[in-house]
Amino acid sequence: MQSGAVDGELYIIISDEEHFRGLDRGGIVYSLPGDTFDNDPKKGLRELEWTSDKSVVPLDKEIVPSALNDMLEYDVRVYFVSKEIYQDTLKAPDHGKSIVKALTPYKR
Repeated sequence: MQSGAVDGELYIIISDEEHFRGLDRGGIVYSLPGDTFDNDPKKGLRELEWTSDKSVVPLDKEIVPSALNDMLEYDVRVYFVSKEIYQDTLKAPDHGKSIVKALTPYKR
């Protein structure tokens, strides 16, 4: 899997849909206090990524039965692609952004 953001839109590229769906048992989403988090536009997802140098205690947690359904619910663009296209995104000089822009996201 590869994930990132293009034009402020979060995405994930998955090269083996059947394998992913077989492993998708959901997980837990934690709500964290925001008072120690900062944004560094030079890190990972730039303005979309917030990090803390301090340990934090979760305020709440939500159990989600399906990672795929939760990603779709929160408008993450999910792309199921062939292994070849996936490899092309990893090798692309722009980190695959031009390839992602040409893909059609999965819809339920």
